[in-house]
Amino acid sequence: MKITENKLRSITKMFSDIAKEEIRIDFIGGALYVFGSELACLRIFYKYSYTKTARVEYSKNLNTWCFSYETPFETYEMP
Repeated sequence: MKITENKLRSITKMFSDIAKEEIRIDFIGGALYVFGSELACLRIFYKYSYTKTARVEYSKNLNTWCFSYETPFETYEMP
């Protein structure tokens, strides 16, 4: 399912508010990825730590930190 620009803005704002800074979001397959600083990703992880598939890791190839989790519903495509 292709995600709308408005929905993407809404999701980005929601995660930015949790992270308390600017982040970047991407959907890859059935997973949501949030890219930002280590602290931003840890803040989001703390909020979603109850999710079994939630994780935080450093992406060497992108040179940034990443929070990710498998979305329980549909697979989204970026606009």
